[in-house]
Amino acid sequence: MSKDRFDIHQHITDQIVAAIERGAGDFQMPWHRSAGSIMRPVNGIRAARAAL
Repeated sequence: MSKDRFDIHQHITDQIVAAIERGAGDFQMPWHRSAGSIMRPVNGIRAARAAL
């Protein structure tokens, strides 16, 4: 195999390592909301019906 070929596996690995080194940011739990938000989650069908 030629050394000058693009190695997609290495490219993806490099991107993953770079993302890990940058850090994940603040951890958030999307199922916990602020006290002011009491709305139930909706799926696309319920949201579309509510818009009608």
